[in-house]
Amino acid sequence: MKKSQTSNRQIFLESFFDALGAHEVLWLFEDARCVASTVVYDPTDPDEQQDFIWHAEEAKAPGEDVRTVLAHLKEYQLLHMDKLKLPVTHLVIPGMDAQSKLKAFDELFNVQVSTVDDGEESGYYRIHE
Repeated sequence: MKKSQTSNRQIFLESFFDALGAHEVLWLFEDARCVASTVVYDPTDPDEQQDFIWHAEEAKAPGEDVRTVLAHLKEYQLLHMDKLKLPVTHLVIPGMDAQSKLKAFDELFNVQVSTVDDGEESGYYRIHE
């Protein structure tokens, strides 16, 4: 069942994959327990896309603070692939106190989005320190 409304999971995943350098996310399927989609890195190259599934309920989607962190990481190019270029303790996120920043990074580091190859979960996306 594909939803016509954008869910919190979709909003988070757009931010997540944007920080990882994606061009767009093609939404395929969403139900109460998961979101399955394709992330496109280069729209001119069919080999530069990856199917994925994220097993997360809507209520467990990371919130605004995590999206703020992701936007900051992208804007200042603080990721090398999926790894932070600096320790969390060295990062200053405007408008976010130290406790909120640590909580947001902890939540982000716990996200694992499974990659899907030939219909099977084969690995995962994550951001780490």
